[in-house]
Amino acid sequence: MKTSTRIVLACWAAGLVYAILRHQLVIPFWGCPFKDLTGIPCPACGGTRALAAMARLDMKEALLCNPLVTLAWLLVPAVIIALEKNPKWGEMTMARVGLPAILAVAAAAVLINWILLVMLRHV
Repeated sequence: MKTSTRIVLACWAAGLVYAILRHQLVIPFWGCPFKDLTGIPCPACGGTRALAAMARLDMKEALLCNPLVTLAWLLVPAVIIALEKNPKWGEMTMARVGLPAILAVAAAAVLINWILLVMLRHV
């Protein structure tokens, strides 16, 4: 396994450990400045709670807290491992689809997630 892959997977695991411990730590001034100013959740609101719910294997709660964070956290290791096994897969995808299309899909996913968070008002 490449060093860069190990680093990314270690960061992924560290984020999950942080989410588990987050509720046991006292962090002053914790919150979302965007939500504090506007009353509307930002696209990342609920991400920490989603990770904590996944750590408890409560996928329903994780999806309710932040669907995009939940799905991304599940897919990132799979994509990294797939790219590690077959590096040409990423090159072929970029060649076929192109970076602008990938960025457009990512932006659409963030926007849809944000709309869901505002509609659910769960965060």
